[in-house]
Amino acid sequence: MATLLNPYLAFRDTAREAMEFYRTVFGGELTVSTFADFHASDDPAEQDKVMHSMLTARPSVSRSRRHPGATPSAC
Repeated sequence: MATLLNPYLAFRDTAREAMEFYRTVFGGELTVSTFADFHASDDPAEQDKVMHSMLTARPSVSRSRRHPGATPSAC
């Protein structure tokens, strides 16, 4: 049975750095939208801050089985 995680994380000022780190760990495509993209703030200091980001990574599936007669070290 597969498990799908869809966490929503909140960062005060390090969202871009955190999400870029997660991309290096999990791979996938990172989409970043700033306050300026949404015209959500008139404060010039907030224009480049991340308002929303999403990391879409392909699901990873690991499978294994033991062949009949195989020793555990051969699996």
